[in-house]
Parts: sequence; structure tokens; C-alpha cells
Amino acid sequence: MSPYDISFAEKAAVYFVISRGKKKLTDTERMLLNLSSCQTIILLILKFVVVL
Repeated sequence: MSPYDISFAEKAAVYFVISRGKKKLTDTERMLLNLSSCQTIILLILKFVVVL
């Protein structure tokens, strides 16, 4: 599996982050995002960099 492959769940997490934009997150949302999405966002950025 390539490190640039992003699963559906990861795409959903990233979409959630993007869709929320700069709106204030609740503590629970922030905790969940910190646990599940930090790596996802890094992978997404890397994927965009590679594509560009």
C-alpha cells in the first residue's frame, strides 16, 4: 500500500476538517480530530504536493 493512498474514512475526516473551516471546534471534536486526522492531513498535503 502506497503511503499516498487515502482511505474513504480518511477522506471523510479531511472533508470534515475542510468543511468546518475556521469555525470553533468543541473540545470533543478537537480531540477526535487530533487523534484521527493529523496524519490524514499530512498525507493529503503530501499527496497534493506530489500531484502538483
